[in-house]
Amino acid sequence: MNIIINDKAADFIRKQSKDNNSVTLLITTSGGGWCAAQVPTVQLGKPTNLENFHIYKVDDITVYLRKNTKVKNNELHVFLRKFLWIKELAVEGMQINF
Repeated sequence: MNIIINDKAADFIRKQSKDNNSVTLLITTSGGGWCAAQVPTVQLGKPTNLENFHIYKVDDITVYLRKNTKVKNNELHVFLRKFLWIKELAVEGMQINF
C-alpha cells in the first residue's frame, strides 16, 4: 500500500492533531433515506477500535485505514482542500461500494 500525504496536508496534521500526528481514513455515510451517500473521509486522531484498522507509518504520521477498504491502484493520496477560509483533509483512491 502506497500512502502519499502532500506537504500542506502533513503540516495541517502536525498542527491540528491532538493525538501524536495521526489520521483515520474511512468511508462514512452522509445524508439519509433515499439520498444517503458514501464519502471517503479523513479524521484527525486514531480510531477507538484499533482492531478494525490497518496501521501505516508515513514519515512521522500514523495512518489508520479501516480493514476491508478497497483502494484503487493500491495508492491513497491525502491532501488539504481549501474553500474560502475553510480547510479540511481529503483523500483520493478509496473505492466507494454502490
